[in-house]
Amino acid sequence: MLTDKNPVPICLFTFNRLHNTIETLNALKKNYLAQSTPIFIFSDGPRNETEADQIYQVRQFLESVKGFQSIEIIKQASNQGLARSIIKGVSEVIALKGALIVMEDDLLTSPNFCTT
Repeated sequence: MLTDKNPVPICLFTFNRLHNTIETLNALKKNYLAQSTPIFIFSDGPRNETEADQIYQVRQFLESVKGFQSIEIIKQASNQGLARSIIKGVSEVIALKGALIVMEDDLLTSPNFCTT
């Protein structure tokens, strides 16, 4: 059973928006249960060279993220598209954990977001 002592894992899907990703993760880190919440971050790959540089910057930031129970970053070498990324990522985490919260890189949460 998932409770405040065993929070639901978060799946965050990112692409090439560094500023949005920073804002989303900073808001999540302010959650009361962030330090006991596992987070899976799915970083989609580029469609072209311009996006490759933007995605590199996002991934550099992701490597520095702290403040959660665990952080797993799943990086795609090529672009999967949002729908395929979400279906694949959700399927993987559901198989591992049984439940999850899906987020994209443009959402801001309140400090109570992770509480039951």
